[in-house]
Amino acid sequence: MAASLSPKMGFLQLKRISYLVQYCRISNVTASIVAQDFESFTKQGDVLWNVDGPAKPLHRMTPLRTQFIMEGLMATQSSATATPLTEKLVLDVGCGGGILTEALARRGLKIDGVDANYDHISTARSHARLDNSLTNLNYHCTTMEMHGTKNCEKYDAVVVSEVIEHVIPQHQFLDACIRCLKPGGSLFITTLNKTFMSWLVCVMLTQEIFNVIPRNTHTWNNFITPNEITEFLKKYKCEVQTVKGLYFEFLTKNWFWASSDSYWYALHAIKE
Repeated sequence: MAASLSPKMGFLQLKRISYLVQYCRISNVTASIVAQDFESFTKQGDVLWNVDGPAKPLHRMTPLRTQFIMEGLMATQSSATATPLTEKLVLDVGCGGGILTEALARRGLKIDGVDANYDHISTARSHARLDNSLTNLNYHCTTMEMHGTKNCEKYDAVVVSEVIEHVIPQHQFLDACIRCLKPGGSLFITTLNKTFMSWLVCVMLTQEIFNVIPRNTHTWNNFITPNEITEFLKKYKCEVQTVKGLYFEFLTKNWFWASSDSYWYALHAIKE
């Protein structure tokens, strides 16, 4: 019998395992230990929709993420001939169980969720079927590279939330994401900054000392600064519009917008 998922096994661990396995497969790298953990965690996909369970921080983060994305999309509505928000097609990359995907669909966007993890996609589809009004929502179990190849310049926006810090190589992943974007489309990213404070608070305190999220969930060397992302995006003809700081209070598990982007940040860029 598979062991039950500890309440401490947070949402970031689930995403980390999903994407590590995805990239190991793409790179033909043997990852038997990671795959074993992957199988164990993904059998527990239903816990993603327990708002007081291990995914609680992700649920708490979703209103801020949704706000940032909707405000960014509205800011690009520069003319009367622009595509109405309800007609915009959005891709949620690494959608997991569909927490953010459903939130965006409820705001009227047409949205596709993509994840390489079949169990997560199964959970997302099952939860979406509980609400008959969610007709503007579809899920795809595939890698981002495969989806990007088959859906070139299809989407008005691509969302990459709490994923990029768990993928290697990051430039290959970003290339696949941007390939899906229409010219003039928006890319939204939330991730952790690579600073001393992010190491101290997000790794040492939150992870290693207080164990709010499991040890080894984050590897500080995989964090990426806003400047590094900006330079990546320039190579793919994307211009950063906004960078906004986020802070996670690990004792209350609440999120706040912050004047500093030293911890987490949200970034909005537009493809030329």
